[in-house]
Amino acid sequence: MRQRGRRSAEALAINVSGAPTRLTAPSGLNAKERAQFEELVNAADPNHFRKGDTPLLVSLAQATLLAQKLGRDPTKVGEWEKATRVQMSLATKLRMTPQARFDRKTVGSMQPGGNDPNSDEDEEWPRAAADDKKDLQ
Repeated sequence: MRQRGRRSAEALAINVSGAPTRLTAPSGLNAKERAQFEELVNAADPNHFRKGDTPLLVSLAQATLLAQKLGRDPTKVGEWEKATRVQMSLATKLRMTPQARFDRKTVGSMQPGGNDPNSDEDEEWPRAAADDKKDLQ
C-alpha cells in the first residue's frame, strides 16, 4: 500500500554513488546494543544483509553482549552456554559463520592443494612419483 501524504526527504533521496547502503540500527536500542549492531553490520559485505534481517541482527547483538557479560562470571557457565548457543544459531542463520557461507562440497577445492578437478597443480605429483620409480629400477 502506498504512503499517504507528502514523502519525506529521506524517502525521496537517491543513492547517486551506486554503493549499497548498509542497515542502520533501530531507534529502540541502547548505546551498547547500537554499537554491537553496527559492528556486526560493518563486518560483512554491504550487500550481505537485507532490511528483513534487522530483527535477527538485533537479537544477535543482544546475545553477544549477554554472552560477554556472563563469560566474566564463573558461576553462570550454564547461562553463558545458552547465550552462546543462541549467538551461534543466529550467526549461522544470518550466514555469518564459515560453515554457512561455504558449500561443504566445494570448500576443499578452494584450499591450496585442494581436490579441484580443473586445477593443474596436482598433475606434477603423480608424474614425479612415476619418474622416481623409473630411477629406482
